[in-house]
Amino acid sequence: MEESITDSNQHALGECIFTRELNNQLWATLKHNKGLNINSIILATFNYLAEN
Repeated sequence: MEESITDSNQHALGECIFTRELNNQLWATLKHNKGLNINSIILATFNYLAEN
């Protein structure tokens, strides 16, 4: 089944919103935990997103 342009646009918009939220949370985690390494920051971010 072919994906419509509307479906494709909604999918892209959803990815943009998720990416923006992920980026915002990554920066917030980084600023809050300056001593953590990048793996810990990414893990903390994904844990936060999974809870919300």
